[in-house]
Amino acid sequence: MLEDDFDDCDRLQEWQNDSEANSSGQISPDNNHPASQIIWIYIGPIIFTVGLCGNVLILLVMGKKRMSGTSASVYLRWMAVADSCVLITGMIPEWLEQGGFLIIKHIHPAMCKLEKFCFYTSADTAIWILCIFSVDRFIAVKFPFQKKDFCLPSRSKYFALGALLLS
Repeated sequence: MLEDDFDDCDRLQEWQNDSEANSSGQISPDNNHPASQIIWIYIGPIIFTVGLCGNVLILLVMGKKRMSGTSASVYLRWMAVADSCVLITGMIPEWLEQGGFLIIKHIHPAMCKLEKFCFYTSADTAIWILCIFSVDRFIAVKFPFQKKDFCLPSRSKYFALGALLLS
């Protein structure tokens, strides 16, 4: 699937080389779906703001001394950072494109690939951290006496880092 997205970047580059930009120097967004553009332009910033504020609150709450000594805190903080990266690398470029402001993919062929790479890496990282967090909580609930041996904050940092590196 990721390879298909990079192929889209290559096709975009070929199309850009073959076509001319409009008079303003920018390629206008697709006007075939005005309802989707309205949703992206007006609802997108609301989703972005609420999501980013929620992630900042998670970072603040889980960073407190009382909460920071748990493996759940570690996983939730890593997931909040990964989700914030998903919001930034996914929503901002799409919002700019749908609003007709700027199409980041058209700046340079490498920007298209970089945008896709950052978005998918952060999204996959968030998903894998959620899976690891679920296993951690399963062990804590199902085997409460072994919790102190397996569900350690120091280990959870390594597991979260491993999820990032494998993504």
